[in-house]
Parts: sequence; structure tokens; C-alpha cells
Amino acid sequence: MKKIVAMLLAVLMVCSIGAALADTFNVGDYVYFGHYEQDNNLNDGDERIRWLVIKTEGNKLFLLSEKGLEKQQWNERSDGSMWADSAIRRWLNSDFLYTAFTYSEQQSIFTTTVEDTLAHSNRNWNSGLRYGDITYDKVFLLSYKEMNELVSPRDRYCEPSQYVIKKRIAMGSHAGKKTCWYWLRTSAFRNNAGVISETNGGFETCYIHHPFGVVRPAIWVDASAVSRY
Repeated sequence: MKKIVAMLLAVLMVCSIGAALADTFNVGDYVYFGHYEQDNNLNDGDERIRWLVIKTEGNKLFLLSEKGLEKQQWNERSDGSMWADSAIRRWLNSDFLYTAFTYSEQQSIFTTTVEDTLAHSNRNWNSGLRYGDITYDKVFLLSYKEMNELVSPRDRYCEPSQYVIKKRIAMGSHAGKKTCWYWLRTSAFRNNAGVISETNGGFETCYIHHPFGVVRPAIWVDASAVSRY
């Protein structure tokens, strides 16, 4: 009986530590979690991924990668695909998930209820009512609604990693840094999806088969798993 009580106390202590850690992070902070190739030097291993905290909820942190981490098509063809059956969703939750995070780190990423609904779309983009439903994902892209409500105009600008730059992408500049355009998960009219512009950080759309789009992933993660430095 004493052992059981001790085990329960230990579990409660771990939960308390996790909640306390979450309280030490604020929206706008940067944290490190996972690794991915970024400096384009394949001989020195993958670099740590730096994330922007865009929301906190108990012991959970909502993170958006600081940099554009990969060049990917939203889908191979402009065939009417929505987020649920897009190539970019499959890639994020398979290749990227297994490459960027250890097994232990994967367990610290929450499976999130991800909406591709009308409530998350831009009605001005949706004259054709191209919106989907709900999926359950470890890694995903932000929706129009999430980007608009949770990410400041300044933080919408995205710098591509050196690894991505070498893959040939469309670039602009802002505040002395190179910037790239990147995908949102939100569908739009005529086989388009939402994107954030490299030139002004604004909302635009692009054909889903466009080859030069950049990926800026988002995750919900346990605060105890991330590092500030």
C-alpha cells in the first residue's frame, strides 16, 4: 500500500512540475524541441528546431516553427484535395514527424483536433465553399483563423533555413532578413490553399500543386519536453 501511495505522489509531482513549467513560458517566447537539417551542412548533423510559443494552455504549449523548414507541395495535383487528404498532411505526420523527433519526443506531442471547417477559413477565399472537416494530427499547418488570431503581423514573416534556400524558393526580405512564402492548411477557391506572402506577410492563395511552397509546422507539446536554451 505504501508503495502505491508513493507512486501516486510521484505521478502527481511530475504533473505539477509540468504545469509549473508551462507557467514559465509566455506567448512570444522561443523554445527548442526536435532536430531538422537547417544549415545545409549535411556533415554536422541536424540542427535544433526553434519554435515560437503562440498559445499556452495548462501544461501544453502551442508552437509554430520559427523558420521555414522544408520545401513541399501542398498536394501533388490540383485535384480538389482538402487538408484531410493532402500530401503535405501525410508528409508532416510521417516523414517529418519521424525525422524531426525522437520516439520520446513524439510521445510528448499531443494529438490535436485540427479543423479545416468554414469557421477556420477565409470567407473571401471560399466562393466555391472549399472547406473540409476535422482531422486528428500530431503535426499540422496553421489555419487562416489561427494565423490571424494567434500570430502577430510581425511574426508572420518567415525566414527560410539555409537548407530550404538551397532548394530554390521564391524569396523576399523584411527587417534585413530573407523571407519566404509558406502554406496554411486552409483550402480556397479553384484548387488553391492559403499562404502567407514573402513580401508583406499578408494572406494570399496559391495553387495546391505549386512546387515552391515552404512548410512552417505547428504542434501542441508538453511544456516539460521543451528547452528554453
